[in-house]
Amino acid sequence: SNSLLFQKVTGKTLSRFYVVYSEIEQKVIGTKLVFDEGLTLVIANLGDEIKVFDSLPMEYERDEKINYIDVSSIF
Repeated sequence: SNSLLFQKVTGKTLSRFYVVYSEIEQKVIGTKLVFDEGLTLVIANLGDEIKVFDSLPMEYERDEKINYIDVSSIF
């Protein structure tokens, strides 16, 4: 469940922040947060729903031509 994904990262240090960009939709569809210990949390708008993953399905990444744009240096 989504709450388990959030529980895993609670109290962890955020080390990288990415925007998730779909070349097919030509827009940002979400964010990818990378925490210490290699934990990740992806929050994405898929269709009409907000979904939470530890990683996007590879098939979806391929079909949507997903790019992860590192914006950590902005902060």
